[in-house]
Amino acid sequence: MSRRRAPGYREFDRVAARRASLWKQKGDPLRNERVLFLRKFLQTPVQIGSVVPSSESLARMITDAIGLEQARSVAELGPGTGAFTGTIVQRIAPHVKLLAVEVDPVFAAAVQARFPQIRVVNGPAENLVDYLSGAAGSLDCIVSGLPWALFPAAQQERILGAILASLRPGGWFATFGYVHAAWAPAGRRFKRLLMTRFSAVERTPVVWGNFPPAFVYRCRR
Repeated sequence: MSRRRAPGYREFDRVAARRASLWKQKGDPLRNERVLFLRKFLQTPVQIGSVVPSSESLARMITDAIGLEQARSVAELGPGTGAFTGTIVQRIAPHVKLLAVEVDPVFAAAVQARFPQIRVVNGPAENLVDYLSGAAGSLDCIVSGLPWALFPAAQQERILGAILASLRPGGWFATFGYVHAAWAPAGRRFKRLLMTRFSAVERTPVVWGNFPPAFVYRCRR
């Protein structure tokens, strides 16, 4: 069954594609990224969670103090258009392999095109161990851009289970939450899950320059 679209979406889709093509010719990748992000948000808001990509300030915050510079194996969940990916690539050593897991095929293709040196898998985060070829407990760091507050309880638990199964003892998991969603039932439930599953959980100050304002959870296995 084909997905039903809101009235006027097809016209927006045509306009957005036309503008993206023009901006590409003009060499403006930031606008291309924002148009693609907005377009995908209108299609699948539950998967995306925001109308714009995360800011550079949030990218720096989520990649700070989790040992990326010393890591030997790293994964990113939900890279979207690559807002965090570029910062991760800058922080890891040149020989370190980065695995990016993205459920949306358009985003997955976009990230692979922007970062041809990394491995991008188009699939759900729940299957992370499978993407590691069964090498459970092999990752030093996992960075997540997933919209946790939009996920039902069972999905939150499945993904966290895959993360814990993939991290080595002492490994780091970093993710973010929006301030406005932190006190919603799903946001509170997710925080409780983190507190019970990881040996240490730190919440950073709010990145007010992000839209919406966000903070980072740094979690140690």
